[in-house]
Amino acid sequence: THYSVLARDAYSSLVELKPITGRSHQLRVHMQAIGHPILGDRLYAYDDALRVSDRLLLHAEAIKFSHPVSGETMRFELPHTFGQEPNAELQHQHQAFIKVSQP
Repeated sequence: THYSVLARDAYSSLVELKPITGRSHQLRVHMQAIGHPILGDRLYAYDDALRVSDRLLLHAEAIKFSHPVSGETMRFELPHTFGQEPNAELQHQHQAFIKVSQP
């Protein structure tokens, strides 16, 4: 998985993830393995990362594939809405598990 940090604040980071193999759960496993679990991940995150969001904060902003019948290239895009999440009451909990390094 290749990743780049798009934005960060004192509590969390917004990252762009690019899977290499497309294996099941690849993004979730790799982020957990480097100590940056995806917030709200009920399978791979630990308790602090679960308390921050009541849903998995993983979003496919764009997806492209060939239509199985026509062969036409299909592309769909929908921007993420993570700017509204997690809510302010939970932000203090981020500090326990999100590592934010400054350049």
